Amino acid sequence: MSEAPANIKKYNVSPIWKKSVQSKTRGLGKPTYLSIATVDAENAPLNELFLYRGFAGEDKDGETGWESDLLVSTCDKRTFKIADNATFVATWVVDDDNHFRIVGKAHALGQDVNSTDDITHHIARKKLSKILKGDGADGDSSSSEDEDIGDKISNATKSFLKRIKSRMHRHGKKKTFDWEDERMRQWHELSDDARASYAWPAASGQPKAAEQEELPRIESLAIGETDEEGYFKTVEDKDKQALLDQGYENFVVVFLEVLEIDHHAVSERQRTVYRKEGAEWAAVPVNA
Repeated sequence: MSEAPANIKKYNVSPIWKKSVQSKTRGLGKPTYLSIATVDAENAPLNELFLYRGFAGEDKDGETGWESDLLVSTCDKRTFKIADNATFVATWVVDDDNHFRIVGKAHALGQDVNSTDDITHHIARKKLSKILKGDGADGDSSSSEDEDIGDKISNATKSFLKRIKSRMHRHGKKKTFDWEDERMRQWHELSDDARASYAWPAASGQPKAAEQEELPRIESLAIGETDEEGYFKTVEDKDKQALLDQGYENFVVVFLEVLEIDHHAVSERQRTVYRKEGAEWAAVPVNA
């Protein structure tokens, strides 16, 4: 696993713009998409829609013990075209009143796809006091964090923590963030209907070949239990397990590193640009 750059002593994974994004997206009750303009591997212009899935390592409905400032989305590797570490500009209309414009870099992780080497410092172990008392608290984490948050975690996060503990048992490592663990967690977080699409004979948006019309296209693909290492499995259903394995091979997680973010609160006629100044972020009011 890569280390944080030497000039980054302690990276702030909770910048001021993050609270703005979280407050405007909390409780929406509907999907919200980022329209991303970037380039593909051949440097040709590209525009893609990505569903906002929160922040890397974080569970909006529970607790993982980690926090980050990386926005997350997912896609199918059969249609994924963004170049490694490509710079992007995104327009994000969260609702009628909150518009964001983001400049950043896209990093992807999937089978035979991995551009996460430069973003390890964007995620950090969450302090136990922050978990128990809220984001504003200070304090040190303890060795029993997982037990303390045990009643707060989802099935996806249980799988995530199982994988971390499995690596610790096998290799004697301390708790470190692993991007493949996060990819697995995001796979668990998908709805059964969305998960099924990754096992279709052709990805969404791809042409239908004549032979593909004869193949079954499942509409729902649920995950049953997980093994001791956090890997998904079904109970005595080899066909379904094969579909889960096939779908996971096609599953790619995209991490969006934010370099600048512009928030326009339309009804309030207020616009704020968040820019990095050294190691810290500054909020700069601008004309709406």
